[in-house]
Amino acid sequence: MFEARHPGCQVTLQGVPVTEPYAALRAGEIDVLIHWLVVDERDPTPGPAIDRQDRVVAVAVSHPLARRQTVSVEDLAGQPAARPPAAFPPALWEALVPANIPSADARAGLHPAVLEYAADRKIALLGSDGNNDTAPSTVQGVDFPVHVLAIAALGVHLIDYLDFSALAPLCAEFRQWSFLCVVAPLGLALATGSPVNPIAIL
Repeated sequence: MFEARHPGCQVTLQGVPVTEPYAALRAGEIDVLIHWLVVDERDPTPGPAIDRQDRVVAVAVSHPLARRQTVSVEDLAGQPAARPPAAFPPALWEALVPANIPSADARAGLHPAVLEYAADRKIALLGSDGNNDTAPSTVQGVDFPVHVLAIAALGVHLIDYLDFSALAPLCAEFRQWSFLCVVAPLGLALATGSPVNPIAIL
């Protein structure tokens, strides 16, 4: 279409490495660069957006987020992410996988004092639809005090990011809020955690 409108011009497509996207443009090898709109250097002049692409989250089938139809950046707070290649542009990686998001600074959770209640009642397992700890932490110098007290001090097993979307309606339908919960972690040597698929038997 462009060549039809501009007969004197010929369009040639040329790939550029994502690790060094501006080199060919600066060297005069190409006239226009089509790239993600992340310009962290002064000399390139960004033009209009011509396309929009959604990001995709890839997780294991056993991961709590695997059951969701949509996942926001907020849902990824506290989740470990893959590291970029050493030569990957930092600004582009920050745009794709931000290091800091609002939920990382403000997240609902339990106050460490709740663990005294758990200890008195000899609770063996504590689960939450978050990661159990609040953000920011209520204990100076300790980012995850609930994890420290539960696991290290009390020996309580923690399950983070439980998905109650299927269970809660059933409990409401049968008016039953107590049930047998079966959790079978993987037998991982020297591991401190495992993906699980809790089963509720009403």
